[in-house]
Amino acid sequence: MGFLARTVAPLSFLASIASATHYDVTVGKNGQLRFDPETLNAYPGDTITYNYFAKARLPLLPLPSSPH
Repeated sequence: MGFLARTVAPLSFLASIASATHYDVTVGKNGQLRFDPETLNAYPGDTITYNYFAKARLPLLPLPSSPH
């Protein structure tokens, strides 16, 4: 492998990391069962953060014991 190939390959890798995009996706906002945005185009090196919004829930009740 020549000097140029050894130099350009790492630089192109660093350029791909520098151009990575971060996406924020909300899930369940305002009680709706949907993702926002509904679609996106992510590429290798991009990151996606999912932000979940919980609905109000009733407390869990203990399960009845099973018969033996």
